[in-house]
Amino acid sequence: MRKAVTVVLGALSLMPAVDRAQTQTQSSEATGALEEIVVSAQRRIEPLQEVPISITAFTSADLYQSNVTQSRDYLMMTPNVSFADDGQTGTRSIRIAIRGVSNISLGDNAVPNAIGYYIDEFNVGNVANGTINPTMLDVQRVEVLRGPQGTYFGRNSTGGAINISTNLPDSKWFGEAAVNGGTFDTYGGHAIVNAPVTDTFFLRGAVSYESSTGTVQNLSSTGTRNSGYDQTDVRLSARWLITDKFTADLSYTYDRDTEGLDADVNTGVLELDTISIVGPGFRPISDGVGFYPQNQGYVDHNRYEWNRNRLDSWNLRLNYDFGAATLRSITGYIKTTQSRMFDEDGVSVDAFYRHNEWQASSWGEELRLQSNPGTAWDWVVGALYARDESNQFSNVAIGTQFSYTYPDTGQTVDIVPPLPNLPINQLTSSYADDSRAIYAEATWRATSQWAFTLGGRYTDDYIDTSQTGIINFGSPAGNLYGNSSFNDFSPRFVVTYKFTPDIMAYGTVSHGFKAGGNNLSVQLANHNQPFAPEKVWNYELGFKSEFWEHRAMLNMSAFYLDWHDLQAEVDYLAIPGDISSAVEITETAASATSKGLEAETRLRPIDHLTFDIALGYLQASFGDFPNAVIYGESVNMTGVTLPQSPKWTGSALVEWSAPIDDRTSWYVRYLESYRGESTSNLEGAGYQRLGLPSFPFLMPSWWVANLNFGVTSGGVTVDLSVQNLWDKEYYTGTGDHFGLGGVRVTPHPRMVLLEAIYRTH
Repeated sequence: MRKAVTVVLGALSLMPAVDRAQTQTQSSEATGALEEIVVSAQRRIEPLQEVPISITAFTSADLYQSNVTQSRDYLMMTPNVSFADDGQTGTRSIRIAIRGVSNISLGDNAVPNAIGYYIDEFNVGNVANGTINPTMLDVQRVEVLRGPQGTYFGRNSTGGAINISTNLPDSKWFGEAAVNGGTFDTYGGHAIVNAPVTDTFFLRGAVSYESSTGTVQNLSSTGTRNSGYDQTDVRLSARWLITDKFTADLSYTYDRDTEGLDADVNTGVLELDTISIVGPGFRPISDGVGFYPQNQGYVDHNRYEWNRNRLDSWNLRLNYDFGAATLRSITGYIKTTQSRMFDEDGVSVDAFYRHNEWQASSWGEELRLQSNPGTAWDWVVGALYARDESNQFSNVAIGTQFSYTYPDTGQTVDIVPPLPNLPINQLTSSYADDSRAIYAEATWRATSQWAFTLGGRYTDDYIDTSQTGIINFGSPAGNLYGNSSFNDFSPRFVVTYKFTPDIMAYGTVSHGFKAGGNNLSVQLANHNQPFAPEKVWNYELGFKSEFWEHRAMLNMSAFYLDWHDLQAEVDYLAIPGDISSAVEITETAASATSKGLEAETRLRPIDHLTFDIALGYLQASFGDFPNAVIYGESVNMTGVTLPQSPKWTGSALVEWSAPIDDRTSWYVRYLESYRGESTSNLEGAGYQRLGLPSFPFLMPSWWVANLNFGVTSGGVTVDLSVQNLWDKEYYTGTGDHFGLGGVRVTPHPRMVLLEAIYRTH
């Protein structure tokens, strides 16, 4: 920490002071009225308060002053949204749920996402490590859309969508440089440059780097030292104003994470698969470091481990304005790879290990013709072709130690047969989805008060899957192949009524669709068949308002979601006690429902002082799901609360931002976030009916506080951020179950970061 702070202060001494008026946040300028927030949820730039969708939006100022660096940071401020950061593929590993809609998964095969994830209008949901979690580098805006977004987003956005817009190159010279340092020997920095090459051609580049020793240390001298990481992120963008009507935007993104062991610790609570393998008399191995919550920072893994992630993405957007309408083309390509070596037993005994080599890619082309503002009608028609592919090599093998002796009793227990490096469960699984869609939507503003929207999307998916190179306990098995096709029409109908120019109510009926797939299993031949697509109807009433001379804003919504064939991935042993019989299949619950309320308010009672309060209430549960198979047992999950569905979510933020003199200003932001108790996946949701203890499967509710304090003088800003200010104990997921030390969880200790930033005009 001392070394990192010295770097920051040293850099500050070299920085000249220049005017920062151009980058001072609007909320810090204390203009009295709240700044207008714009969004692109309907693929056009509109004020947030004009869009009949339940949206939480974050401006670049919000992201900067709250030190938002990844998804969990802004999701904590979003109602009826939960996340699980289990750390199974690195520090950015995350699973997201909106209104109870998530990928109910535990293993490796949940490829299609239930949440649409878009960066600069391109879907980046199919990635090697599950859910993309990009760094928030040079981002203009983040929008979290709740509820099915079938017309504009489609592509499996049954729960909602996350829509990220980056900063575009423009005609002004701009530069930014920053260095930072913090706890856990964290240090890094970033640089941003905007360069107008000519009057019509502009370039922009952004690069960041961060290194840390991580929050979990390894006591073993033969294993990876810690959960540390080195993260490099680059984005290069070009904008060409070909004519006054024709614009081209091209961007390239490169991310690389080189990380050590997972940042999780053992709980000492064994799940049923582990018990069936090692026997009911087996005691969890503590390795002398103890279990969570007493131990939150140490493991004893004697195998070298790593998580290595890489992302390369291209995005080309062409825009031609005909006057009455605009034609837009979005062409995108993304390729991701993930390499993982993991100490599967999770303790000092080298009994099991896992090696994964995964890669995924997506290519898409979308054409959209959309009306320009100015008439009583807004309309859009579009077509999309996309191809998603993934290949996952997985090998769970026996290590080099086959028994364990408890130091307190001298008792020796056998764990695995003495067959070093024997593949227990090895295969390569492949997935490909060819998706085609056409969509259209029209809004008629019948009067100054009434507006009616009718739209829909037709989708056709062809899915091809395979499992090859299958080896069970050293014995090869035959290859498996499956293919299936699915199609759907997802309509959307909205009625909007404006009481005044600043007060609006809306009602929505919309449909969401997530393609099915193919179950493949050597162990369960009767399950080798397609599983059904997931479909959901959403009924929603909303209210948006501004009042008190635009010093206050209040948005509310009430919703009801009705699912059919809700998909849930399960991972269990087909033959109890036989680790080579592990299977992963997708089950479908015949029905499920989610209903709740959301409210968000922003208030500026006096100049310089702003309050943001968000509250979500949710009741999400399985309907008809009488024969769910969990840990190989048939369990009646009817009426059980869905995973990642806390009843209450909320946040409260207070910001003070004011000038000190003509050159200097300061701000402070204090955020409290709350999540009610919840479970993380299907195995956790069924803990009571399986006779398992509540800890750790039922994750306790938590309050967490973050603090940001900054001072700006001329062009130099110094920002201090503290995450988990009061050092509360909490964890957000239990996704990694198997292990001789019990289920693993990821602690979140207090983290402090000091950053110095220099900006030109």
